[in-house]
Amino acid sequence: MGDSVAELPRAAANGDYDLEQQQQQLQQQQETEQLQQQAEQLLQQIKRDPWKAAYYEAALRIREVQRAYAEHCPIDEELLLQWFDAERRQSSSSSNNSSNSSLCSIPRSSTGSSTPTTPSAGSQPGHSSSSSSSSSSVDEAKALLELGLRLQPSVSLWLQYIRHLEGAAAAAAAADREWQVRFAFENALCTFQLHALEGPCLWGAYRHFEAQLLRHWQSSSSSSSRQQQQQQQQQVQLQIARIRTLFYRQLQLPLGGLGDLLDEYRVWELEHTGSEAAFSVGASLHAAAAAEWSRSRKAFEMKVQNALEEDQANRQIHSIARVWGEYLDSEKQIGDTARVLVTYHRALEELGALRPELWRECADYIA
Repeated sequence: MGDSVAELPRAAANGDYDLEQQQQQLQQQQETEQLQQQAEQLLQQIKRDPWKAAYYEAALRIREVQRAYAEHCPIDEELLLQWFDAERRQSSSSSNNSSNSSLCSIPRSSTGSSTPTTPSAGSQPGHSSSSSSSSSSVDEAKALLELGLRLQPSVSLWLQYIRHLEGAAAAAAAADREWQVRFAFENALCTFQLHALEGPCLWGAYRHFEAQLLRHWQSSSSSSSRQQQQQQQQQVQLQIARIRTLFYRQLQLPLGGLGDLLDEYRVWELEHTGSEAAFSVGASLHAAAAAEWSRSRKAFEMKVQNALEEDQANRQIHSIARVWGEYLDSEKQIGDTARVLVTYHRALEELGALRPELWRECADYIA
């Protein structure tokens, strides 16, 4: 009886989820049918008046929408993150249910003791099935995030993907796990290292990951043999070099907040090495990058913020479109391709749905 009562909330939740899924499928079906009807109407109009160009243009637009639906439902970053959270919760719920079911099925000893006996060979397939299901859920969640990174890459999606890799690779060999996470960070930085607003978040997360590994090696070196301690000390020095390099790489970029970053680096270097020579290298990198930030990017970042506030107040996009155009022209004159592309990316985030010509300009620049 108790088990039946406990199942009621779970059944209700599953029922709500199924109803929501059915409603979403029905809405998508209705939209698809509407597109099909519009396409058929245009076909009849073209047959009646084959010389009217507007009919062909409308048909091409509908065909493009149909193609987009067929290839990948166009979705935004927020929906992708919500979808991923739902998949993760469902995976966690399935794993817990499988675990509880396995625990309940473990036989008790004949003496009445609560100590479980060794599982028999016949119980192994169930465990294998549970592990396979969990692995499949992890792979599906990873594939979903990778889809999002192809359709609408962003710093928040990259960080979610990296957190997923860290959790999914926990059981893997340490070297493999570190390689996967570093590879993901480097791929994210290829696109977003110069992002004036979100780039610093990505750099900070990368340093935090390496700092965790540094603490791991520092804590391990105190409870090992002499040979192991020497190897671990080498790993400690390697991690220190990696973190210092990340500071250097960010300090040499024209980004805002470099003064605070230099202070953070000063404290870090004093705590770990006390090397004035190493800090002086970072300080010289900071001086050049801060000057470039003030000369070529800071004013435009302020203009973007002011124009955004002005357009929101007046319910228009004229000011922000003009400022992004000026910002792009300035970056093109400087000639740094990475800076131009990240500026295009940010402009498209705000104007892509309203200014389709911006996509064409970006494609022409890449070509």
